[in-house]
This record gives sequence, structure tokens and C-alpha cells, in this order.
Amino acid sequence: MHYTNSYSDYIKFLASRTIEYVAKITNCKNNKATKILIEIVKLHKENKSIEEISRLTKIDIKHIKNILQAVDDIRFG
Repeated sequence: MHYTNSYSDYIKFLASRTIEYVAKITNCKNNKATKILIEIVKLHKENKSIEEISRLTKIDIKHIKNILQAVDDIRFG
């Protein structure tokens, strides 16, 4: 397997685990969890604070921190 394929598989794995985590903490199916994850990332890009993201999404601050850390891991490998 090429390095790029294994790296690509690793990124896909991280992304799927992040979606599964969001699904677990929100008690939603993966499709809904993906939408929630996208919303969290959008709010973060708009420079909303973690506290504000938590309030808007009704997800605990510690989970928001974990989600954003996972997104950074995906983005920066």
C-alpha cells in the first residue's frame, strides 16, 4: 500500500471515529451527527468561543473541546 493510501485511510478513520463520537454523545444517527459536527466546525471558524458553541449546540464543553481536538487531528494529520 502506498504511503498516501495509508495516510488517506488514517484520515478517513479519524473522521469516522469523530462522527461516531458525536453520534454517541448526541444520541443521534451518523447522518445527523455529521450535520452537528459541520455546525460545530462552522461556529469555530466564526471565532465563537467554546462556551458559546456549547450553549448553541447544547453539547457539554468537554465534548466540544474533544471534538475540536479531533478535527485538528484530521486537518493536520
